[in-house]
Amino acid sequence: MALNWKKDYVRYKELFLKLLIVYKKRDDVRMFLEVLLSLITITFFSIFALKPTLLTISQLIKDNREKEETINKMEQKIENIATAQNIYNQNIEKISLIEQAVPNTPTPENLLRQIEGIAYTNSVTVIGSSVNEVVLIGEEKKKSNKNEIKNLPENVSTITFSVNLTGPYLSLYSFLFDLESSRRPLIINSININSSKKDNESIIVMLITGQTPYIKK
Repeated sequence: MALNWKKDYVRYKELFLKLLIVYKKRDDVRMFLEVLLSLITITFFSIFALKPTLLTISQLIKDNREKEETINKMEQKIENIATAQNIYNQNIEKISLIEQAVPNTPTPENLLRQIEGIAYTNSVTVIGSSVNEVVLIGEEKKKSNKNEIKNLPENVSTITFSVNLTGPYLSLYSFLFDLESSRRPLIINSININSSKKDNESIIVMLITGQTPYIKK
């Protein structure tokens, strides 16, 4: 092994010496070698020095495009929010009416006040009124009710109410019509009308039971 190494060394040494002699004597060979070495140097730096820079620039361009897409999406969302706000402002009065029609709490007091207002408008007298048990705070317990409205949307429940009135027949009829046409939707379950006489005067009493929905929070 040692002898082979020495032979190779001597051979390559002679080869390099001959190239060196040629390099010094011939200008064209010297120029060719300088150009070749320059190209090798440029290639080396291009691979090991410029490549990371080019990769960094490429990543920056990609990140910039992603940021532009994000900005465009955000601008579109802002535009949509502004449009929704304008629509809300244009319909704010209607929205308040919807909230009154189907409130997000039972509000039994509002229901009874509405019934009393309709009775006053039609000149009939409320003898008595009541609503079923409602949960104002806390979780509502499910109770079976044969008259309950079927296929209600999720998170929608009902108040069951009853009202006892007296007055002239036409006035009671007008009251019933206005009650069914009121802003808050009502389902009339039953209507009972009784007539009696007192001091030769006819007295008509009407008992109404029904339900009205509300949204459970």
